[in-house]
Amino acid sequence: TRFILVCSSDFARERFEETHTADDRLVAVDAGFSHVKALGIKPFAIVGDFDSLGHLPFSPGSRVMRFPAEKDESDLELALAYAEEQGADEVLVFGALGGRLDQTVATLQVARGFADAFARLTFVSEREVLHVLGPNRLLTIGGTRAKYISVLSAVDESRDVRIEGMKYSFEGTLTNDCSRGLSNEFSGEEACVSVGDGVLFVIEQDE
Repeated sequence: TRFILVCSSDFARERFEETHTADDRLVAVDAGFSHVKALGIKPFAIVGDFDSLGHLPFSPGSRVMRFPAEKDESDLELALAYAEEQGADEVLVFGALGGRLDQTVATLQVARGFADAFARLTFVSEREVLHVLGPNRLLTIGGTRAKYISVLSAVDESRDVRIEGMKYSFEGTLTNDCSRGLSNEFSGEEACVSVGDGVLFVIEQDE
């Protein structure tokens, strides 16, 4: 089952329309409901405290989960937990990158925390596609529009990392206290990134 979460930050509408299918379970996260409503799509569920939206969403047939504004988790974290609870295999998140720096950093921290929860977890913005690669996972990239592909460790050490099909191949350990893995380039029809122990952020970056 694939879940698509739509948050309130910069919304890559074109990429969303290229990706979304009727079989996806669409979850609007707080003010992300405005993006979904503008598309004329009824979400499967709506999650948040709705302080950003400014009102309780009206969407007959959608499950609405309202949380108090004073809470420990972000709305995105609650939505990802709901997707995990529902047995999602793959999760795509739109509208969660860009905007406020503190929220972007918090989003990356939450992404790292859910790295092992799904077979695939991907964040999409206008200019980036960020893949979260948990332990013993393999990612294959083909037909990308990206100019650069960065492979960065999201934890202290990511071991047994392999990068193939890019300008610079790599095999070994990446750490999160340096910039090694930044701005590699797609060099063929297919690139592969894998990690044994650890968590990687694999970022397809447009020019």
